[in-house]
Amino acid sequence: RYGTVTGVQTCALPISDKNCEGPRVPLDVIVKAIPEIGNFSLTICNGDAFNFSPSGGIIPPNTKYSWDVPQMESGLTGGSTASNQSSITGTLSNSSADVKVATYIIHPTVDYSGNPVCPGDTFTLTVFVNPSPQVFFSPLSDTICSGSSTQSVTLTSPTPNALLSWTCTPPAGISGAATVGGNSIPVQTLINNTNQPVTVTYLATPANSGSLS
Repeated sequence: RYGTVTGVQTCALPISDKNCEGPRVPLDVIVKAIPEIGNFSLTICNGDAFNFSPSGGIIPPNTKYSWDVPQMESGLTGGSTASNQSSITGTLSNSSADVKVATYIIHPTVDYSGNPVCPGDTFTLTVFVNPSPQVFFSPLSDTICSGSSTQSVTLTSPTPNALLSWTCTPPAGISGAATVGGNSIPVQTLINNTNQPVTVTYLATPANSGSLS
């Protein structure tokens, strides 16, 4: 059962007739290795594809993996079934504001050209899917006269542990605008040097464990 390669066990069988023993005849028993793989977990971002190859344990060459549709918490979509794959792949989407979990039950096998196909014990791959974080401004907008001060704007997110930042590229004719910041946009005195209304746009980017929205 165990081992990373196929082994050969040779037994010598004596042939005898009453008290007369003939030459010993070898009988080879080929013992094929089977997969022995532990459980794994990984973390991805909403909508990301993953491609996972197990490591460690006993993984004979040409090991293939099959799985049914994973067990998915509410809010997850995209789980599918596959068979005889060289690695474990998938794409999962999380429509909620919380981390969601998908659990894959993996069936490993080794096909020794059909003689025989050796199955290993199942193992689990647990996939944690981070949500795409959201961000909101408070207040949502502001209108001022040239030379007046803006309101202070707070950035918030319903996504736990979301990291918030913002940038601004002041349009032509506008001076006094800040260009980068974090959880809030400070009070600024903006001057419009044109003869027309000009809109200054602040672009917020929430992030969560490497996921950008």
